[in-house]
Parts: sequence; C-alpha cells; structure tokens
Amino acid sequence: MKPEGPMSLEDIRVGVQVGTIPPGTCYSVPGANSWEPVEQLFDDKTIVTQRAASCPDNYLVWSILTTLFCCMPVGIYAIIKSASVADLWNQGKYEAAQNAAAAAKSACIWSAVLSVVQYMLIGVGGI
Repeated sequence: MKPEGPMSLEDIRVGVQVGTIPPGTCYSVPGANSWEPVEQLFDDKTIVTQRAASCPDNYLVWSILTTLFCCMPVGIYAIIKSASVADLWNQGKYEAAQNAAAAAKSACIWSAVLSVVQYMLIGVGGI
C-alpha cells in the first residue's frame, strides 16, 4: 500500500475511526523519519482493531417485541439501550456500544423470562 502523510496523530485517529484510513496503511507524522503501519502509531491499539469489526446487533426488533408481548418496563429499557447502539458506534465509543447492545439483549431475555413467570403464576392462581 502506498504511504500517506505526514498527517497529525489526531487526523490519523479520526480517519481510522470513520473508516477512511484502513488498517495496514503506512502513515508518517510530522517530524518523523519513517513510515509505520497505522496500528503502530497509537499506544491504544483497540482504535484500529475495533473499527475493523462491525457494529454490534442492537436487538431493536426483539426489544419492541418484548415490550409489546412481555414485560413492558423492562422492554422499554431494552428499546432505549437498543436505540443508543448505532449512535455510540458512530461516535467511536465502541466499548459503550457493545455494552449497550449487551444490556439490550439482557433486558430482552429478562423481559421474556418475567413474562413466562407471570403467566405461570396467573395460570396456577386461576386453577
């Protein structure tokens, strides 16, 4: 790949985050005498490796379904978390996006479990 630069570290960091600078590209920063792969320019290598991964599933459909058919309060929480996943990912907050996706998934599961327990209790009480 053809070397690019020199560019400031911040410009390179933003380029990697938004996807305009692919991993493996060689860049130079002002004042440097060598070209290095973009992965070696940062102490925090997660910026490069996380961008290569895709945005996590937001579980929005499951959140809506569990809100409608299961436990509404927990489902609403799941919808809120689901709606924040893409925004967080696009802001470069990859760990927060993954945590929001995990919280949405967990809330969907809890909503379904609580609904089953509720229906079982109603069924036992109605006998």
